[in-house]
Amino acid sequence: MDVRVGRGAATSIQTYRAFTDHVLAAKRKRPTDSVVVANGDLTMGRYEPCGKKPLAVILDVDETALQNLGYEYALAVRGKSSDRELINRWQHNPQTAAAAMPGAVQALNRLRAAGITIVFNSNRDNTDAAGTAATLATAGLGSAVPGQTLFLRGMSTARAARTDGAASSPRAIAWWRWRATNSPTSPTASTTRR
Repeated sequence: MDVRVGRGAATSIQTYRAFTDHVLAAKRKRPTDSVVVANGDLTMGRYEPCGKKPLAVILDVDETALQNLGYEYALAVRGKSSDRELINRWQHNPQTAAAAMPGAVQALNRLRAAGITIVFNSNRDNTDAAGTAATLATAGLGSAVPGQTLFLRGMSTARAARTDGAASSPRAIAWWRWRATNSPTSPTASTTRR
């Protein structure tokens, strides 16, 4: 095994362990607010209250919960850095060989066992919902129900609206994403408001 691959896997496992510990600590303290900005002007800085609702975490699908090695390999053998037709096929069809990020399965199982709902969010098209849900399940990441625990582009008019829907019930106390530029409502690392 290439040492860089081993280091990358170890880093992913450590990150998922830290994320899980953070979420479980937040659950014990029962935060008053979620990590999702309430409807309205972002400058107001109001967050959705948790109240007595069940708690959740939101994770991006690609390269946060799920590895895209098959797609990346297909790009490499074609000598391309991007291919819209190829990614559309990859995302639309269930990927039986897709793997979870190292540490993800164990972390999500621990969170679910603690009563935390796992919500997946992605820029994939809503027409890819069945394939995405099947791929997540096959990778061992658990069940994802479109419109309830899986939110994709086209289910609402904007990513911010999708994340509002994802956080409406239960309340998100942590949000892990690959790129912070996808939404102004959350940093890349998990955070908790108290």
